[in-house]
Amino acid sequence: MSQTKPNENLAFFNQKLTELLNDKAYTHKYVVISNKEIKNVFDTFSSALEFASANFTQGDFLIQQVVDQKDQINFLRSAV
Repeated sequence: MSQTKPNENLAFFNQKLTELLNDKAYTHKYVVISNKEIKNVFDTFSSALEFASANFTQGDFLIQQVVDQKDQINFLRSAV
């Protein structure tokens, strides 16, 4: 299986954002994306990170909160 580049997962998320915002099952939730697919959805970032870390290699997934861009608070989190 070929690995998807992180920016491809982000582009996928940005493409789907309007659709996700219109679905109450996703609004304000955290989605785990890998290989340009939504793999799972969680209420908390920590739950999403735990799932993603257990199922994917570093750099092979993206976690994004489904919020309107104007409501989004940006922060950087890194793990060593």
